Amino acid sequence: MNSKPHILFVPCILLLLMLIHSCENEISYNGGETTPKLTMNAFIYVDSLKNKLYLSMTGETTIQSVSNSVVEVRVNDELKETLNAIREEGTQLRTVEITTRFQPGDVVRIDAYTTDGEYHAWIQETVPHPVEIQQIDTSQVVVMPKPFYAYDKSLRVKVRFKDEVDKKNYYRIVLEQRHHVKGGSAGMPMSADLKDYTYWPWEDIALTDGRPATSEELNADIFERVTNIYGVFDDSWFQNNEYILNLQIPMRNRYYSSELGFVPQYLDLDLVVRLLSITEAEFYYLTTMNMIDSDILDDYINDPVKIPGNVHGGNGFVGISSEKGKMIRLVDNGEIQYADPYR
Repeated sequence: MNSKPHILFVPCILLLLMLIHSCENEISYNGGETTPKLTMNAFIYVDSLKNKLYLSMTGETTIQSVSNSVVEVRVNDELKETLNAIREEGTQLRTVEITTRFQPGDVVRIDAYTTDGEYHAWIQETVPHPVEIQQIDTSQVVVMPKPFYAYDKSLRVKVRFKDEVDKKNYYRIVLEQRHHVKGGSAGMPMSADLKDYTYWPWEDIALTDGRPATSEELNADIFERVTNIYGVFDDSWFQNNEYILNLQIPMRNRYYSSELGFVPQYLDLDLVVRLLSITEAEFYYLTTMNMIDSDILDDYINDPVKIPGNVHGGNGFVGISSEKGKMIRLVDNGEIQYADPYR
């Protein structure tokens, strides 16, 4: 499945990655000039025909442009691609589109060089094996409706799969709702496609690392908890066994003409469930990003966060994942409960 999550991490974390050197090392900052480093960032999906890799240079306060550079892609020690990085318009970034097709178990090495020979950064990762989704069950959960509120019910989603045996595994779950809204304006038929990645992870043991909670318990906590925004988990709670992820997603039942530009009438709604097998480096990277994006850190109290990276000879992070997915139809040409406060 080639659809990707709506959250594209690469551009927004380049500045943060200037502060790290690797998973074990940290660049100290003393207010003076620091040596620039070549930065690589990418999320590579095995099923995608094109994967974009970003290059830049670290600076004191902002990312800097990188000079002419080349990227080499090797699979199991065999050179597959040599790519010239192209300046991305309006940014300090250079990019390449990797078209090599990777297979589970492949050892992938990506080298980036500046053509003047001054800088060289590289990563090496083994492509994880995907895990089949065995079954998806859904059941509706009704909550108190509110006037003009887009959600008044949720859907409980249970995703069953079998952990790959005899090895440590790392996963990511992505739930994507695809809304195809149909209606019209001035007698003309019109439609719009919307996507929603919102989900509630707090009922699941693995997604909360053994600390599930109700909304009441979360509100009663003195200290905020880290929300698993990116849906990452490992197999610590079910190693070598089957597991059922317990999730909830909001069910939208109102669509506004002020939002769409036409009067909505009918809806087709699909749920796409994607189970990604990810590398250990990606697991720890996204776990750290959960902490940062949960906004529980106080700039005046907390020490700077060390963001894990896997780039040697430079900075950054490159993830490689494989996945299996299923799509189920939730609503087929259903009549929309329409309410528009701006009408």
